[in-house]
Amino acid sequence: MGADFAISGLSMLSGILTARYLLPEGKGKLTAAMLWPALFLAIIGLGMGQAVVYHTGKYDKDFDEVVSSAALVGFVQGSIACVIGFFTIPYILGDYGQETVFSAQMLFLWAPLGRLRDYSMRALQGKGLYRPWNTLRLVEKSLYVVGLIGLWLTDHLTVSSVVVVFILSEVVTFTASIYLLSRIVEAIRMSAQFAISMIRFGVQNLMTSLVGKANHEADQAIISAYLPAESLGLYRVAVSASNMVTILSGGFKHILISEVSRADEGSGKAMIASSLKIAAPMMVVAAAGAVVTAPYLIPLVFGGEYADAVLATQVMSIAAAALGLKHIIYNGLRGFNRPDLPFYCEFVSLAATIALLYLLLPLLGILGAAIASLVAYLTSFILAAITYSRFSPAQ
Repeated sequence: MGADFAISGLSMLSGILTARYLLPEGKGKLTAAMLWPALFLAIIGLGMGQAVVYHTGKYDKDFDEVVSSAALVGFVQGSIACVIGFFTIPYILGDYGQETVFSAQMLFLWAPLGRLRDYSMRALQGKGLYRPWNTLRLVEKSLYVVGLIGLWLTDHLTVSSVVVVFILSEVVTFTASIYLLSRIVEAIRMSAQFAISMIRFGVQNLMTSLVGKANHEADQAIISAYLPAESLGLYRVAVSASNMVTILSGGFKHILISEVSRADEGSGKAMIASSLKIAAPMMVVAAAGAVVTAPYLIPLVFGGEYADAVLATQVMSIAAAALGLKHIIYNGLRGFNRPDLPFYCEFVSLAATIALLYLLLPLLGILGAAIASLVAYLTSFILAAITYSRFSPAQ
């Protein structure tokens, strides 16, 4: 949780820099450029990230085979996303200008090694090496912020230069994570058995990941398609500000898959219950604080141009509490090798998101998108709580 707070603070600083310098229109273009490559990778990734965490935690004695197989699968996935995304993104973001398209294409070119980096980091997490894993996360975000400050001081902060700095920060953590794993992995041993097992886990988790990604980012994607870039920039600030609430759940959800996978049934359920009991009061208090302070902090921190994002920020802060708590339950279920159960919750939630966006976005703009997210996140949290209360690991 401490690492998440530090990372969130750095993310807030990077958000402030880009929001103030690029203004709402430029912020919207940057969001669109970084959003679509992430969506492509989420679709093609088959939910493998969490599969790597589970398998490296569960099959510690076969760590070499798990990591080697995950690396190969990840590189193939990234290559597929690279080819498809590079040639289709001009048609998706053509109205956002050539710089936005070029920036997204750079991210697609990085995708093969970027996916390899992601799974290397996941392997460290699944192995229970939380200190080096958190250190790399902090280093990456710190380098990104330092790069943005350098661009700001030299008056070179643009959408494309921000994307370059982002990729360079990932290059550093890619190199470091590969080095750390090379000290643990005795030999590269490809295993069809573990590759198939991870893909099977991933495919079970795929629909949850796809629906969850769509549910969490459908609002931004639809705004980018139907509203001006300025609206997307305002909404992105609201989402970023509300993340200060969500991070209170991060310390729990990050470790639950790995820890529950290594625990017996009773201990695993106790871990999930304890996490919810500790996180819930903190998140409720944090959400209330965000609602009260948003009218003062948003214009102060991001600038007066973002005053129209205040109401959306207040609504999204409440939604963030439900979002964080449901992810604790989801990762607990994944630790029991049941990545399929969260799908049902996310599917209902996505249906609510789409219906409410259709009704509210034309009427209320970004406030309507925030209300849609609030209702959807509350729905999925309630369903997750019901699913968990009726779940038996022996099933």
